[in-house]
Amino acid sequence: MKIKKLWPLVAILLAVSASISWTPHAEADTEVPIGTPIGTVLTTDIKADIHGEVIPSMNIDGYTAIAAEDLRRYGFDVAWIPKYRRVEITYTPGKSISPLEDSLRDAVSIGEKIGDVLSTDIRVYYFGQPIPSYNIEGRTAISLNDLSSFGQVEWKEQERKLSYIPSVKFSHDSLKDAPPLVVRLTNAKGLGPISATGSDLRLDGAAFGRVVGDDPMLPVRQLAEKLGYETEWQHDGSLVIDDGTSRFHIINGLSGPMQYWLGGEAEGFDWYRSPVVGSEEIFIHEQDVRSLFGCTTESEDSSNAGISFSLNCPGYQVEDHGVPQTFSGLRNGVQTVTYLSGNKFPVPELQLYNAGQDRSLYSNLFHVSEDGAAEGGYVKYILDSEAPNDTTDNNMVLQLTDGHKILYKKVISADGE
Repeated sequence: MKIKKLWPLVAILLAVSASISWTPHAEADTEVPIGTPIGTVLTTDIKADIHGEVIPSMNIDGYTAIAAEDLRRYGFDVAWIPKYRRVEITYTPGKSISPLEDSLRDAVSIGEKIGDVLSTDIRVYYFGQPIPSYNIEGRTAISLNDLSSFGQVEWKEQERKLSYIPSVKFSHDSLKDAPPLVVRLTNAKGLGPISATGSDLRLDGAAFGRVVGDDPMLPVRQLAEKLGYETEWQHDGSLVIDDGTSRFHIINGLSGPMQYWLGGEAEGFDWYRSPVVGSEEIFIHEQDVRSLFGCTTESEDSSNAGISFSLNCPGYQVEDHGVPQTFSGLRNGVQTVTYLSGNKFPVPELQLYNAGQDRSLYSNLFHVSEDGAAEGGYVKYILDSEAPNDTTDNNMVLQLTDGHKILYKKVISADGE
C-alpha cells in the first residue's frame, strides 16, 4: 500500500533531538556519490502509530516513513554499528514505551519540503533481515510499509492513519535492558614470533621490519594490511591506512599521525619514536604499533638472546543502543558494557570530557569492574566514566579508545542545570 499524503515538520525536529549521528545514505544506487540528493522529504497529514501510540512521520517518495531511532521509544532496540555501517532494529517485548509528541503536526503546510533524501552506504536490518532505508541529511528513515513482513501494517482511510503492530515472532526480549554502549571482542589477530636476525626483523621467515639501535621498528603498511586495513600511498610520500571507521594519515616530519573517525578529524598522538621512512614503507616503533592498532606485545622465550616477541591485535564491534543526545545536570556519566576474552587484552578506555576546556582540567572518573561470565567464554566488564559540566561550554565528548585508536566518539550537549 503506497500512501501519498504528507506530514509535519515535527518528525524531523523530533528526529534531530532523538539521537544517532549517522553519515548520509539511502537504499540507493551505490554508484551515486554518498551525500548526493536523490529524493525529497515532505510533511504529511497521515498519522503513523506503533502499538496504537502516535510516532512522528514524514512522506518520502509517496510513502509514510519514520526515523529508525525513534523506535527506541516504542519498545524496540535500535543499534548503530559503525564498524559495519549498519543499523539493526529488533522488537523487544517488555521494554518500556515513552511515545514522542507530535504537537507540530498542524503548524506547517501539508506537502511542504522539509529536507532532502541523500545517498548513503548505511544499511538497515530488521531482526537480521535487510529493509530499504533513506538518509535524511544524516538521519536514517524507514517506510512503515516495509515492515509488513514482520507484523501487521493497517491503513485506516477514514482516520488517515497507518498503523503497525510488530509480531513477537521477530523479537528478542534479551535486548530490552541493553546498555547505551556495548563493546564486543569479535576477533583477534596474532602475529609472531617476530625475531631479530642481525639488523632485520623476520616474521614466518620473511623480512618484517628492522632494528634501529636497540629499537624494533615494524613496517606499518604491511602490518596494517595483515590486520585488514586498506592502505594507500599518496603522491607526497605519505601513507593512509583505513579500516572503514578509523583512518590514519602518516606524514613524514609530523610529530604523530593524523587521525580520523567516520571521516571527521580526531585527536592524534605523538610518536614514541620518530618513524623511519623507506621505499614505499614506513617503519614505526613497537610501542607505536600499540597506540595505532591497540595491539599488545608478548615477549618470547627469555632464554633466547636478542629481540623476539609476538603481537596480539584485537578486533572490536561497538554498538550504540541509545547513547543520549543530551545530558542534564552538573555531573554527567555514561556506562558501557564490554565483553572480552579473559585478560589477554586490556579493557578499552572510556573517556568523558568537556569539549570547551582542556580535558586535563577535569578529573575524568574511569572505573572498570568485572561482572561475571558471559556466553561463549567471554568476561563481562562494566565501564563507567563521568565528568562535570563547564559554565561556558556544556558540550561533552564521549570517546572509547583502544590504545589511541578510536572505537567510538560522540559529542553530547548538556544544559548545565
